[in-house]
Amino acid sequence: MTLVLAGLLGAGPLLAQPTSPPPEPPATDDAAPSSDPDQAKARFERGRELFKQQSWDVALAEFLEARRLYPTWTTTAYIAASLKRLGRYGEAFEVYEVLLRDFGDKLSSEAEQKALRDMAEVRALVGTIEITGAEEGASVVVDQKARGEIPLPSPLHVDAGSHVIRVSKPGYEPFEARVDVAGITTLRVAARLRRLKEGGTLKVVEPTGKTLRVVVDGITAGDTPLEALIAPGEHVVSLRGEGQIGAMPTSVTIRKDEVEILRLEAGPLDARLRIEPTPADALVSLDSVTLGRGVWEGEVRHGEHTIEVAAHGFLTAKRTLFLGRNKRDVIDLRLERDVVPPFKLVREPVPVRALPAHFTVELGIGVPLVASLWGEALGGCTDPCERPLGVGVSPVLRAGYELGSGLSFGLTAGYLTAAQVMTGRATQIDVLGRPDPHRGVVDDALHLRGTLLGGWMGYSLGTKLLLHLRLGVGGLIGALSDERAGSFKDSTTNSYAVGPYVQEYSAGYFFVAPEVRGGLVLMERLVLMAGLEVPVLVATKENVWDAARQPVTAGADGPGTFSPAPASLTAPVFALFVPGVSARYDFY
Repeated sequence: MTLVLAGLLGAGPLLAQPTSPPPEPPATDDAAPSSDPDQAKARFERGRELFKQQSWDVALAEFLEARRLYPTWTTTAYIAASLKRLGRYGEAFEVYEVLLRDFGDKLSSEAEQKALRDMAEVRALVGTIEITGAEEGASVVVDQKARGEIPLPSPLHVDAGSHVIRVSKPGYEPFEARVDVAGITTLRVAARLRRLKEGGTLKVVEPTGKTLRVVVDGITAGDTPLEALIAPGEHVVSLRGEGQIGAMPTSVTIRKDEVEILRLEAGPLDARLRIEPTPADALVSLDSVTLGRGVWEGEVRHGEHTIEVAAHGFLTAKRTLFLGRNKRDVIDLRLERDVVPPFKLVREPVPVRALPAHFTVELGIGVPLVASLWGEALGGCTDPCERPLGVGVSPVLRAGYELGSGLSFGLTAGYLTAAQVMTGRATQIDVLGRPDPHRGVVDDALHLRGTLLGGWMGYSLGTKLLLHLRLGVGGLIGALSDERAGSFKDSTTNSYAVGPYVQEYSAGYFFVAPEVRGGLVLMERLVLMAGLEVPVLVATKENVWDAARQPVTAGADGPGTFSPAPASLTAPVFALFVPGVSARYDFY
């Protein structure tokens, strides 16, 4: 946490923002000793005006400078507010921790309660990364920003979503992985480093003889002049000195058993730039130098710069901008999906639908088709008995969360009704006081209905054309009814009709439902899908026709009952085939 704050504030910590500006301070706002409180006050007032104008990024820069000159809890709270407005929730959360830790005894009760509320609000949008298995002393970089060395002094708080983690140590091969972190969760990443068996030598010199820090792939490797063993491959090198002195990032290729000499001349880096790509693991380059994947922030020379952002399955974006001296700019580049030509679909695997992690809501309707609801109780269905296909309807609402990798999970709520009839089934009526039963045929109509509740996991592939695989589990709670009517002959062979009689039972089923769907992305966030779901239902109890509670009139022979059934009306396990359509909306 301290390292994150230092990266934003220099010598002082940062704070996360409330949803509204913090309360104005009392006349005596305690502060640490400083050499220039008047300049700090001017910076603070300028930042507050920019904050009112909703220029959050520029206001943040002013507040950071004000706090560096003369730290107060008010400036810290405004820094927090700006961070939250900018959507940098992980940094905001850590700043809240520092605000309460360093200024808790100076905050009024109102300000302290507000800070706690805002901290809880931000926490829902922040996840935690825990690095395990890494060598002691290894450096950790998240989204191209140094976060400390193993063992880390505090947990890594990050915005919920996709991030790129790099763990490295001299003499070892670097570990790099993209991870998806959900809010209020801790993700453990096993970063086991392997010893470097081969590499090349990097020599970095500053021609004028200045001593500056050499930063390789976001990690300080030493001071100029530097000579170090580096893993083969592409690397990004820059120089950092006191104040605004340094050298902008430069790419270098290290080859096995070769020496690469890099001469970087330091100069004033009098502007600051932050590049925020979407998707989160997009490759970022500045002035034709590839900086790496994900968010990049650093000092640059004032003047014109060219930014390029690229990712698989997306159109490359390019932007040219001019940075003024002592100015700070934030560039948010969202890539548009690329339409993959058909021949690529044949030659290459279907690409993962690479989007930032986001919430989804899907509303669908299906038509359950059932070959047989029946159990063994009703006996066989032989000629002239008929059992046509059963049918029903099932509206369903699904809400979930999809990671940038395409993996998703969520909850299901809906309703299902399905009915099936069996006509001409041979059976008999037992007549009270007579030894011989009446024989005949009946028609049975089973009707299953109930509420569906459960959860699901899925995986999406594709960009414009989407393939979605899903597995649902849960339960159905409802009712089962059997409506029965028929025709029989009494002891004198006279025909008579019975029914209809209806019995209803409470019913419960567990279900497992594999599903496959194809979709078309109509707009940026709206997807129309069609597919097939096959729920397999397992009954939690048996439901049988209760002959004792359902007397029938057996023609002229008086009262009787249908022959008692030995087993459940429905099969203990049966499947439904549910073709359906749905519309899904992605929130990102």
